Amino acid sequence: MIYVNLTAHAVHRFKNLDDFYFDDRIKSYVPKSSNYEITSKNADTWNTTGVIARCTTKEVKIKSPDDIPYIKITFGDILNLPPKEKNITYIVSNIVANAAAKKGRDDCVMPAQLVRNHAGQVIGCLAFAKVS
Repeated sequence: MIYVNLTAHAVHRFKNLDDFYFDDRIKSYVPKSSNYEITSKNADTWNTTGVIARCTTKEVKIKSPDDIPYIKITFGDILNLPPKEKNITYIVSNIVANAAAKKGRDDCVMPAQLVRNHAGQVIGCLAFAKVS
């Protein structure tokens, strides 16, 4: 299988679950070591292709309970998702994966079982998820 990254950033899929623990407080995996480094030995990496799959959005202002503006966002058409090809799986965002599944596409995955560094930033994942 060939994976093509259509997100705006590199995607790292860590190979060894034993390097991480699940932090219930933040509902995410965290490296056991505070100086964990991402290498080709401990992660598969897919760099961004520069083509970013997105969904169009429509924003409508809605009533707010205070002075902070609220908007309602509706997601529309998928942009920059190539046609389905044999043996190609596209790595996309959660929003694009959901929209693609609704259109019957089964060739899109999104990062799952996210791994965060000790500052809480996402640094990779342990798996890919398909939307059904």
